[in-house]
Amino acid sequence: MPGNLANVIGGTSGIGPSLATGLTFLDDFQVTALIRATQAAQSRSTITAPRVTLFNGQRAYVLISTQRAYVSDLQPIVGTGAVGFDPTVALVNTGAILDVQATVSSDRKYVTLTLRPQVAQLLSLVAFPVAQATAGGGTGNGNNNNQNNGIATGIIQQPEIQITEVRTTVSVPDGGTLLLGGQSLAAEIERESGVPVLSKIPFLKRLFTNRSTAKDDQVLLILVKPTIIIQREQEAKQFPLLSERAQ
Repeated sequence: MPGNLANVIGGTSGIGPSLATGLTFLDDFQVTALIRATQAAQSRSTITAPRVTLFNGQRAYVLISTQRAYVSDLQPIVGTGAVGFDPTVALVNTGAILDVQATVSSDRKYVTLTLRPQVAQLLSLVAFPVAQATAGGGTGNGNNNNQNNGIATGIIQQPEIQITEVRTTVSVPDGGTLLLGGQSLAAEIERESGVPVLSKIPFLKRLFTNRSTAKDDQVLLILVKPTIIIQREQEAKQFPLLSERAQ
């Protein structure tokens, strides 16, 4: 029994060498599969750094956006035997807006901020058809009229917008940096394609199957840094000789 168990575990062919070298030639199918099995990475960073200066207790905002026009409504204009549409054009804003109200403490060390940052992104403009029934002209005697009815179709657009908005009130020291909206969005997609019959066989699945995985990570960071500006100190820095001449 011990001899048979050893043959089952170790095999009857003996122990192979611990290090072996050799060359392998690839055919066209293996080369094509190796070329297609590549790795790709893409990274992109978008930074928007607006600055706004305001008085103590004042509310202000700064807007950095892109406007896009679209048809929001149609007003039918009916005539004799014809119909038309008068389009109403509206604008949609996509970008970043920073709405802030700042109040400086009495010791001039802290700033109380009421923040309303908003980031808007236009995903798509969905076309929505609108049908309008029309009546054509006709002839008849008395109360009997023969009219040809028709349908006029117009298209309006409905914007699909993704909005990320934060509203809060915080106290930040002078020159400190506040982090808002540390939002992280992650998505992963996996695709698999192969030969219809051979890709289902357990041992041959890897040879006749192409699998790809894509990951997408999006991180939104909103950083706010208040700085208290004292007019006398700024005048002394910008015009050092002005105070001496005044004295």
